[in-house]
Amino acid sequence: MESMNIRPKISCIVCTYNRQDFILQCLEALTHQSLDAKLYEVIVVDNHSNDATAKLVKDFIANHTDVQMTYVFEGKQGLSHARNAGAGVSQSNILTYIDDDAIADSHLLEEVLRVFEQSPLTGCVGGRIDLALPPNTPWWYSDRLAGYYSSFHLPTTSIKKISKVWELPYGANFSVAKRALFEVGGFSVHLGRKGKDFSGGEEIDLAYRIAANGYDVYYSPFTKVTHYIREDRMNLKHMVKSARSGAKLWVHMERDLMKSNMGIRWDLENMIKDLIKFSFYFGSHPLKKRFQFYLQALHNYEKVKSKLSQ
Repeated sequence: MESMNIRPKISCIVCTYNRQDFILQCLEALTHQSLDAKLYEVIVVDNHSNDATAKLVKDFIANHTDVQMTYVFEGKQGLSHARNAGAGVSQSNILTYIDDDAIADSHLLEEVLRVFEQSPLTGCVGGRIDLALPPNTPWWYSDRLAGYYSSFHLPTTSIKKISKVWELPYGANFSVAKRALFEVGGFSVHLGRKGKDFSGGEEIDLAYRIAANGYDVYYSPFTKVTHYIREDRMNLKHMVKSARSGAKLWVHMERDLMKSNMGIRWDLENMIKDLIKFSFYFGSHPLKKRFQFYLQALHNYEKVKSKLSQ
């Protein structure tokens, strides 16, 4: 086809692992973008799935020839390996990463392009991530915990240049200039999810390094995805693992990137404050809010432990 000979302006990269139950819904949304199909490609990186993912994706690609789609197998386990592999085969200069359990808004890629085209110094763009929670939400869940499930929504109605570390975007909706990605060495393979380990932070680490290398980082409320949360992730065990992995990420950020002087005493003081709140808070829905304080205290405890072990 003639459209297949046109180099795309943007590549949407979906890294997947054992997500046969949802991957086709993710890909279906990417075939209905407002951006002309000639101007984008979809790259699916299979990170060594052992379910039916490979066959489902290959069959889907064969049946959707109106969109440029590529299947890539990455045998090295780890989301960062998969993301780097997707970048390596991409044809365009702009890369948009979305999770395999996310549904892209129909204007996602068009809006991502709009941000990059406004300035040649744009290195990274984060977008809004809304959650689609399972029907049986547990008693302890509240909106204060949404960030543990990658909810991301900065309080702005316009495109915003990011200047604070806590505003750096999440990987479920994360776009980057390929030049900037390669200049800083790609996603760190020492961070990020590996198999059933839901550790993260590789995109925050990358965005920070890109900004430190002189590029601008933006947030756009118009680049949107919906992140679908499986019921088996709505449990206390997952939340505790998230708090611990988040602590290890921040130790890395403080020590290796920001060169922060915030030492062990800082984290101990914060841990004690949160434990006091956990013990004595009496307000509306106290159990939910106490759990939030418990997670914050656990986060700081894990930071102390990580700092002492290094």
